[in-house]
Amino acid sequence: MTKRHRPAPEPEPESESCEPEAHARRVWRGLRADRVYDAAATIFGAVGDPERLQLLMQLRDRPMTTAELAEVVGRHKSLVTQQLRVLRIVRLVRRVRRGNVVRYEVHDARAEALLAAFVRDLARRSLRPRASR
Repeated sequence: MTKRHRPAPEPEPESESCEPEAHARRVWRGLRADRVYDAAATIFGAVGDPERLQLLMQLRDRPMTTAELAEVVGRHKSLVTQQLRVLRIVRLVRRVRRGNVVRYEVHDARAEALLAAFVRDLARRSLRPRASR
């Protein structure tokens, strides 16, 4: 029985060669960064709507039903349900069922804290007197 020999691979040009572990780390960081940016863009897209942001801010205090939220924000229950669905898809809120009652609560406390800090900062800026020119 004869052995088959494969030709040795040609060496990579100097400009493209690198240590395999370093290359793997760079690729991994790139993948993780892309995923982080995608997730952040999705979350900011979801809260980019003023009504959804208002719902999220209302849920900071306590879990609420759709009817309670609709009353607080002054919108129809069906519209609130649609907006909550978007927030659930990006996992900012979640449904909690107890018997026949379904309440919504903040699911991602870190994202909620970031958004709350952002809203507070905007509120402070809008209350500051503007410098005269």
